[in-house]
Amino acid sequence: MKITRADFIKLLGEQTTSTFINIFTTTVPAMTKTNNPFFGQVVKKSEINCQINFNYENGVNRVRIKENKKPTFKAGPRQWGDRDNCVVSHGDKKYLHVRVLSYVNVNFYLKGNKVSRTSFNEVSSFFAKKHNYSAQGVLPQHEVVIRDFDFESIDAVKMNKILYEFID
Repeated sequence: MKITRADFIKLLGEQTTSTFINIFTTTVPAMTKTNNPFFGQVVKKSEINCQINFNYENGVNRVRIKENKKPTFKAGPRQWGDRDNCVVSHGDKKYLHVRVLSYVNVNFYLKGNKVSRTSFNEVSSFFAKKHNYSAQGVLPQHEVVIRDFDFESIDAVKMNKILYEFID
């Protein structure tokens, strides 16, 4: 279904329960700038399994219980933006707040050409370091990963078995 981002954000306002979605994104990966011959030339296209309208604190504490730890995790206050369910507003921009469950498909493109596996190691050596979730007190493979995706970087969303393709 073709839809504008603004109409999809309105639709999300009606979606108040925890829901599993797939998002299709095109982003520019964060990279170091110094001595980086690839800076500004790499694009990442991803399909990501996510959850919206989730309770972060409860999610981390459920993992802690599975790891035989006390459910004592307390989420800190949001550092930026105002969140309404799964939509974050910050200035004149909107973001989709998700819990990342898994990456289904990820491809990198350098100057429009798909990066081969052999070239990937060279390109990825310039990627910025990933966020540290160690405050959760869980094993790294069980971390509850949350992300805020700029709606401008989202090409499509599959929700409730409907594929919403953005036309703006």
